[in-house]
Amino acid sequence: MNSFFDLTEDEIKRGRCETNYFHMYVNADINTIDISKLDAKTRGTFMHEYLHYIQFINTVFGVSYGIIYNNFFSYCKKHFIKNDTIKIPLNILGDYPALQNSIDKYKNLKGSGSELPIDIARIEVNPAEIVNAKQNNTGVQISAFESGTNEVHIFNFGYLCIIESMAHIFQSFFDPTAEHPQIPYRAVQLVCKDFSPEVANDPKMLFSICLCSLMYNNPAYGFFEILEIVRQNPRMNGQILYKHMLKESKVHHRCTIKSMKDIFLIYVKDYQRNIESAIGHKLEYYSEVFKSCIHEIKQGESLLLKLLYESDITTKESIELLLNYYGVPLVDSNTYTFMAKSPKQGSKYIDIALLRSLEMTISRFIPNIDKSKYPIYEPRCPLYEKCNKSLYAYPTPKFEMSLECENKQWEKDSQCLMTESLKVNRVYGKSIIQDLLPPDMQ
Repeated sequence: MNSFFDLTEDEIKRGRCETNYFHMYVNADINTIDISKLDAKTRGTFMHEYLHYIQFINTVFGVSYGIIYNNFFSYCKKHFIKNDTIKIPLNILGDYPALQNSIDKYKNLKGSGSELPIDIARIEVNPAEIVNAKQNNTGVQISAFESGTNEVHIFNFGYLCIIESMAHIFQSFFDPTAEHPQIPYRAVQLVCKDFSPEVANDPKMLFSICLCSLMYNNPAYGFFEILEIVRQNPRMNGQILYKHMLKESKVHHRCTIKSMKDIFLIYVKDYQRNIESAIGHKLEYYSEVFKSCIHEIKQGESLLLKLLYESDITTKESIELLLNYYGVPLVDSNTYTFMAKSPKQGSKYIDIALLRSLEMTISRFIPNIDKSKYPIYEPRCPLYEKCNKSLYAYPTPKFEMSLECENKQWEKDSQCLMTESLKVNRVYGKSIIQDLLPPDMQ
């Protein structure tokens, strides 16, 4: 069960956002929550990953995909509770064909994830491919012409292109020197260059079109529908476009026709219930985040677009407005971890802690398999490197480390974040089978 989008090499180098767990990783030294104090490169990277978080709490597509993931997590939790013997890697999707079908549906919407090894001079979109994407619920097949040779290459324009193009544009507001491969990070600009050079040269409008596209269950098809609205209404700016789309765009939902606004309100309530089911606890911090998302969509507005069009989104005041309104996910940098804390004596919110415990447990029981490596997956605790560094902390390390940190964390005696996570998720002390590991590691 992969995350929303497989990481590109560029993503791995600078950071990532585990949208399933509301957890950001930034591969840089960050020692302050005042993002405005960071250098331009680090600030741009932070805001790139933060935008991914917003994309998956505040759009129809992100929320609907989140519902699928949290259904899966709930089934994992059920398996952990019911069984005294558990196998790694956990493989339960065969027991839930409806869930597998939903996952396959979203995979078809993803589109191309890797860079085309060419310099793209121009692209062409066949209108028949847009119709095909709508009918078959897929991305849109697009022809890319290579510079110099005019050789044609085909790539699939799906939600990954929209998500990453939008994040690249957002990052460039904070760091104008930010560079990314053409696919998927500049796919939107290439498409709009074919459609309308004026739109392609307007980063604010490109950003707005991406946001509107993510309000469709099929963002790639939605992208071209939004482009048509822009074509027919050339005087619209991004704010007016977003408001128009929420009110006027209609979709089928359970044999009825609803507006984008109504669909989002239905989905976000389901999303909150699904997260609560997965972590086994009511949301505290993130229930307030969802209240903010519900409030603004009822107003037919977007704080992102308001700041983009009516102020300077890069200022300290604008950044703080965004972080306060949409919330702060758990953030890990090379030097510091920070999260939202309750006003009550600065205590941690339980839902943030439980989401982190779920992430650590799932990553250990559904590891990344690489048959070219030995062993084929990493049996170390997900926190191994972090705790190992803390052994040299002054005056004393936070946690004790033992052989079980390298494997079989469910047998570790001393208390740590991992053992507590395994206990919360009902796998600590159980019989765990790791028959894909070498015999001496099983």
